[in-house]
Amino acid sequence: MHRFRSLIKLAAPAQGLRSSVPKSLPVRRYMATVATDNMPSAIRPSFPRQLSTTSGDYDLSYTPDLRKTLGTYGLTPPAVESYDVQTERCLRLLAMKPTPLEKFQYLVHLKATNVHLFYRLLGENIKELTPLIYTPTVGEACVRWHEIWTQPEGMYLSWNDRGNLRKILDNWPHEVDITVLTDGSRILGLGDLGVNGMGIPVGKLALYTACAGINPDSTLPLTLDLGTNNKTLRDDPLYMGSRMPKVTPEQEREFLDELMAALTDKWPNIVIQFEDFKNPFPALERYQNQYAMFNDDVQGTGAVIVGGFINAVKASGVPVKDHKAIFLGAGSAGVGVAKQIVEFFIKEGLSEEEARRKFWFVDSNGLVTLDRGDKLADHKVYFARDDNNGRQYQSLSRLIDYVQPTILMGLSTIGGAFNKDILEKMAKLNNRPIIFPLSNPSSKSECTFEEAVLATEGRCLFASGSPFPSMEFEGKLLTPGQGNNMYVFPGIGLGAIISKAVSVTQDMIYASAESLSTSLNKQEVADGWLYPDIRRIREVSVTVTRGVIRAAQKNGVDRAVELRDMSDEQLDDYIKKNMYDPYTERQYFDRKVSNLVASEKLNGTTVGVTEVTNGLAHLKLTIAFYDKSGLLGKFRLSLLTVYAKLEPSFNLDCPPLSINLAVGIFNSNQICTKALSIPLSYYTNYAVNPQSNIVTMDDAKSTRGWSERELLSSLLYLVQKNNVTFDWSDGVYPEGRNANGFRQKINALKRALKPEWDAMGAGAPCVPATPQKTSATPRKRKTEADQEGSAKKPRDRSSKKALTPSSGDDGEKMDLSVKKEQKEEGQFEDGDCDLDAALEL
Repeated sequence: MHRFRSLIKLAAPAQGLRSSVPKSLPVRRYMATVATDNMPSAIRPSFPRQLSTTSGDYDLSYTPDLRKTLGTYGLTPPAVESYDVQTERCLRLLAMKPTPLEKFQYLVHLKATNVHLFYRLLGENIKELTPLIYTPTVGEACVRWHEIWTQPEGMYLSWNDRGNLRKILDNWPHEVDITVLTDGSRILGLGDLGVNGMGIPVGKLALYTACAGINPDSTLPLTLDLGTNNKTLRDDPLYMGSRMPKVTPEQEREFLDELMAALTDKWPNIVIQFEDFKNPFPALERYQNQYAMFNDDVQGTGAVIVGGFINAVKASGVPVKDHKAIFLGAGSAGVGVAKQIVEFFIKEGLSEEEARRKFWFVDSNGLVTLDRGDKLADHKVYFARDDNNGRQYQSLSRLIDYVQPTILMGLSTIGGAFNKDILEKMAKLNNRPIIFPLSNPSSKSECTFEEAVLATEGRCLFASGSPFPSMEFEGKLLTPGQGNNMYVFPGIGLGAIISKAVSVTQDMIYASAESLSTSLNKQEVADGWLYPDIRRIREVSVTVTRGVIRAAQKNGVDRAVELRDMSDEQLDDYIKKNMYDPYTERQYFDRKVSNLVASEKLNGTTVGVTEVTNGLAHLKLTIAFYDKSGLLGKFRLSLLTVYAKLEPSFNLDCPPLSINLAVGIFNSNQICTKALSIPLSYYTNYAVNPQSNIVTMDDAKSTRGWSERELLSSLLYLVQKNNVTFDWSDGVYPEGRNANGFRQKINALKRALKPEWDAMGAGAPCVPATPQKTSATPRKRKTEADQEGSAKKPRDRSSKKALTPSSGDDGEKMDLSVKKEQKEEGQFEDGDCDLDAALEL
């Protein structure tokens, strides 16, 4: 077993647990993570569960020692392969798959078995693989989801689950930063696919990770099973959703109200992205000011098109005030795009009324006008024309003759709607016509890149929603722009996460568009590109994320206030440091431990790190050396985590040598409000302090002993994997101790462990030349109550545990109590280098 995985699994004893469990509610909550009433015996289920978003233990790049550490030695072929070799195998396998759907299925399998390799492969081949994991291939995958489904990849919440949504969310075994949710009612341009729409959240969140480095463990694909009006699916015996018609809008609103409350109760800092709802505006208007949520179909699509549109306007040579746009398609996406372009026009000096008058919308009944005779959907009214003098234009060609537009946008999902005649008219009216066929998938695009280039003699400023190949025209290689939402939605999500935004404002959305427009490099601008090279997507996402964070700060919706004083360069560095890196397993181990704490799997209370405010994100390791006579000395190590302030303490107590993990949860005043002490091996006794609701594990008989070398090597492994250096400047040494003897002990430990340390490439830890002598009692931040009533209270050293949280009130800071027996300290000579001698009393 992995030496630190025992911390994660925390296996319970085979019997006798329930009878000894105290009856208080916090403790019952804690014990629910160890044994449930549905279990015949108190056996702790493995944690975290192996969902396809969170695997990766079987990476062939792992060394034999690491495989032994992970407990996977012998479960994989013995070769240790480089990333290049692994990538080559993956690409060969992909080439062997004859259809895009089969390639999609292989990539799903790869993510399920080796998540790090999947994201390495995707990151290095983002341009080639994005069409396979998302549009257009994901559309076919959703159509056939009920036929190709093999394993769970997210959560499904059905209409019959209402009233229990919060409880069901507890079944998700990971801490969540962002979720993408859909009701499947309008998947791409394919219509109502019910729960088959799960492919969209899964694919979207894969892009969040690949493009913006959001940790895959912290993503939640979520599909709402609220029925489907697709009778063909309902009648299909393989369909996996509820076989009932779609619920009414009022019922869906009721369901969403409960869901939004449940999500934010479970994960208070969660960012929620709505996707592919047939009518997205009611939910957007209802929740956008209450929660950190946004709708990518409306806001993300609008932002990415505005980003390219800004660059197209600059390249066209036409003044902003002279532009006119025809939109083919008056759905939610089209209106969302137009509203954001209105913002751009306003920033360029037009009034809102002048900006609104720049748009002509066409739907299935022709030009959208106020006097057309039919009842317009609410979202269409804003752009409905009232200056048509009673004329109703049914034909797009006739409308172009009437309006003489500079811009032609397509969001109709009508393949080929921009035919040769339409495109040639645009070319005659404009020197550089702006042609944006934005419908997905490519089969529903209004025109292809080649058709637009040939019809406009290579003069068009082109961007599409689906990918098209480059082409050579008159000796010049032309590359189409793709207004793919992946340019902005990952940065919007990451910006909201890092800033801890309480809502996603319209200014944050527009900032993503503006940042995108400025992210082109000099060569891309010189080549006439409207969008940056997709292969630079991580670099682009940093720029977009920074813009979103600055907008959140400007609007005052950010809670990570410590970021406000950072320069742009410092903020960029901070963003990069918080991005998931598939080339290292550091985050893999860190996240497993952090998830347990944050999800309250270790805490016997409902207080979790999600309640920590003001962006506290500091992790401290306190290493304490003990012998029979008490504390020899301690020093601190510092780490960074993304979302919480924790204070684990490792205690080296000999004999027998043991390491305990003490977790303290801090409030905004950096006062420890809850604490929990956990050994890194299996222990049988559990104890609870009734005053502080602290669950501890007593160091009774261990069912699995670790040798001293195993424990120290494990400590060094954790330190090395987190890139931690020893900091002796913060060392604390008890009064009256023999500093020279302590230094000799540390020297002996260093020499004894030097082979393991050197093997990990970390170098031997340094030893202070002159240890400091200070009080043995760690410094403690006191509350007012402490100062009045217990400032002079002596420290309790009677506990049997070498490391136990303090038992004071919620405002009391975690303390170390020292197991002290009055015996003389052993001494070591400088020449001692054997581990057993170093630990000998």
